[in-house]
Amino acid sequence: MAIEIEQKFEVSIGLISSISESLRNDPTLGNFTLSYARKVTNFDTYFDVSGQIASREWSLRVREKSAGAFSVALKRPRSGVGGSAAIHREELENPADGSLAEVLTTIVDILKDENIISAPSVAIETLIHRGGIAAALRELGLINAYPVKTTRDIWVVADANGDIAELVVDETEYLDASEGSVREGRIEVEISDAVNANKLTEVSRCLGRRFNIREVHTSKFQQALVHHASRHLRDKLEAKVTLGDVSDYETLLAQIDASSEFVRGYQFHRSADRRIFDTYFDTKKHELFRRGWYLRLRREGESKQLTFRRLKERGEQRYGLVMQQEIVVQPSSDMNEAWSAIQNWLAPVRGASRSTPPADFSRLEASLAASGLHNSLEVDVTRTSWIVDRADVRSSDLRNRIAKVKYDRVAFRRPSQTTALSHFEFEVTGVEDEDAAPNTLRRDSYQAFLGDFLEVCVDKTNGGQVDKRTSAKYFHGLTELGIVKKKPEWLTDGRLELQILARESAPEAVQSRNWGLMRFWSALATLTAGLFALSAGQGDGLLTGGSTSIISITMQTLGFFALVLGSFFLFKDPPGPVSRARRLVIIVCTVMAAVVITIPFMGRGNAADATAFLGLLPLVISLSRNGMRG
Repeated sequence: MAIEIEQKFEVSIGLISSISESLRNDPTLGNFTLSYARKVTNFDTYFDVSGQIASREWSLRVREKSAGAFSVALKRPRSGVGGSAAIHREELENPADGSLAEVLTTIVDILKDENIISAPSVAIETLIHRGGIAAALRELGLINAYPVKTTRDIWVVADANGDIAELVVDETEYLDASEGSVREGRIEVEISDAVNANKLTEVSRCLGRRFNIREVHTSKFQQALVHHASRHLRDKLEAKVTLGDVSDYETLLAQIDASSEFVRGYQFHRSADRRIFDTYFDTKKHELFRRGWYLRLRREGESKQLTFRRLKERGEQRYGLVMQQEIVVQPSSDMNEAWSAIQNWLAPVRGASRSTPPADFSRLEASLAASGLHNSLEVDVTRTSWIVDRADVRSSDLRNRIAKVKYDRVAFRRPSQTTALSHFEFEVTGVEDEDAAPNTLRRDSYQAFLGDFLEVCVDKTNGGQVDKRTSAKYFHGLTELGIVKKKPEWLTDGRLELQILARESAPEAVQSRNWGLMRFWSALATLTAGLFALSAGQGDGLLTGGSTSIISITMQTLGFFALVLGSFFLFKDPPGPVSRARRLVIIVCTVMAAVVITIPFMGRGNAADATAFLGLLPLVISLSRNGMRG
């Protein structure tokens, strides 16, 4: 069983090629020389069960090498030698430590002794023969959730006494990230003999000076866990709307309460007022703030909630909206899992460190302090809010809910101080379920309402200033109180400003609803007409084969497209949710049309063709006027 001794460096993915080229052109590092060995591509899959391997900082990996060979490896950390900064890991891997079956048997015994897995019912060799190494691990109860692909350039490092280390430049692709694959670059230097630890340190120092790269201590498995943690993040639709004059808020508040249809086409339902006390935690140098992140402990009555939120680095720019993602921890949540997810995100933050998860919320602040996170801002919020539904839908189905509008009276305070800074704002948020997946968010409907709400705000305040952006109370409070002197670039370069500016001439709400109804019925007409057009022929219906003339074939083809378009626009985020009655109308009309066109001499000729084309016309006009909004 070998001891792996290595140092790792983070490299910008865009610099991988230039670094490799530089090493080829000048294969020296101080007193050391490099000789290029080979390029390999490895496909690694990391296994775990309920986080038990990760919590021990172990890793269990199955590797498929370029030549098609498989290996299994278990790595466990060991203490460094002589104060060395290098990472020391005990590595059990085939073929160095035996055959595949022998090594896996040893690994299974180790995992069994740690109560990570149960004893297998059959021999390990039998499990491997049944379906291979990966299938054998799955049968043992392990889960392969973290696939990683690495393309590696390998150099041998030598000095006057011979070879001392292996240097690799890795381009790694984490295939299980929440937004598709994530690519990262790394340089790793590894020695197999602790006697050369000082030489490893010198090689690493030369690398750092030459390429200005930063040392890291996380393994690829740990990085895979960080990217996998994105699955715990819920996309958050939220926009801040602030007005130029404080009196404008009270004006709008009174008008919303006076008319439930403050924005025409939508019903506002007022919720109970709330009093919220928020405490934000950050490092001493406010590293979370600089990244566009925050960690908030919310108290409301007897309830508590911990939220980690970040602006997405590759922000969702659809309609100019920068998306946010969040992890929400309730007292009923699995604290170990949620704490691990948050800690994985905080791993690269300077000044933050890992700590054991708190037993419950009463010990949360102590655990945060142990992680290097301290009270940075206190916020007192008095909130009035409304749920917004579509006005033309009477169902209480949650799918008809479009947004939540919140009017917040905010007081910002430095920690343990009584002097407060007042702030007022509207928040317009999506009404996603607590466990909603990002792809279930009704972004188009939300954006349509947000645009209309902004227009009404401008109109009701007589053209007053209306600012709209993606932000957070934490960012505003830190900067306005002067706690943070220098604003980061992302807060000042305009990327957070919403680009859905109020339209110059807002259409009447009735017209907007009419266009939506027009699209619905024109789509229904297109669907029906498409079925009729498919039977276009010279006296023959669909069952009798129809005509083989070019005109008839063209009509049938166009009819097919009309049929597809009609179906698509009826069910793809229509202007209003398709009620059961409307769905029944669609089904009935479709069935009737399908029956009619199978009868010879019915549903044919110019009448059917003209109906198909005329059905498309209002649909196209409707879409050109309002896009997918209706």
